[in-house]
Amino acid sequence: THGHMKCLFHGILKSQDTVFMNLYKHIYPKWTSESLTIQ
Repeated sequence: THGHMKCLFHGILKSQDTVFMNLYKHIYPKWTSESLTIQ
């Protein structure tokens, strides 16, 4: 899903509760002209 996040909690959240979570981003290798060399 783009721009949305689904979360599942094992209990009821109250308004004063704080949720901590690790966020990650896919980082792909940088594209270089060396990747296109044909032998």
